[in-house]
Amino acid sequence: INDSVIVEIFPSFMDNFNEPKLIKVCSNSDKIVDLTSNESVMLNGMNSNDFVFEYYNSLIDLNANANQIANPEIYIADQSQSIHIKITNVISGCSENVSFEIEYIELSELMIVEDQTVCTSFLLPNLPDGQSYYTGPNATGNLLQQNSYIGGGKHTIYIYNQNDICTDENSFTIDVLACTIQKGISPNS
Repeated sequence: INDSVIVEIFPSFMDNFNEPKLIKVCSNSDKIVDLTSNESVMLNGMNSNDFVFEYYNSLIDLNANANQIANPEIYIADQSQSIHIKITNVISGCSENVSFEIEYIELSELMIVEDQTVCTSFLLPNLPDGQSYYTGPNATGNLLQQNSYIGGGKHTIYIYNQNDICTDENSFTIDVLACTIQKGISPNS
């Protein structure tokens, strides 16, 4: 009796994969990310139909095949964390594990300055760290220095904040009138 056993050895398909990229999430965003956006990066041109991707919040869950992320396309990321992926080659049945990071980027709350009408000039107040004044939206126009005076006319001033890829902005209007003070009347009583 001659018995034979056929053994197929498949090389690791991960040799052809790219590393998954870091995903950044801003604290002032809706915090919904598409974890599957890393698939095309990792596949490096290979056919996506040849692989199944399963996403997990921990390596323990991945190894136990438990608590798979049900909707990786609309994942809520409200903190920095690692995401673990089990990738299965449907042709060979072999699986490999990789992980990538989600970086949660804090953006400080913007200072609020109310619209105002003033006489002669307006002093721009100090801003929290990371925030700046501009004459145009999205950090355009002229950069205005804190504790500087704004002269006559109606001005829209933008407060812009940026930390890494995250930005936020608001604006206020200052109407500086050319008020005259009558002789004999002191503005200081």
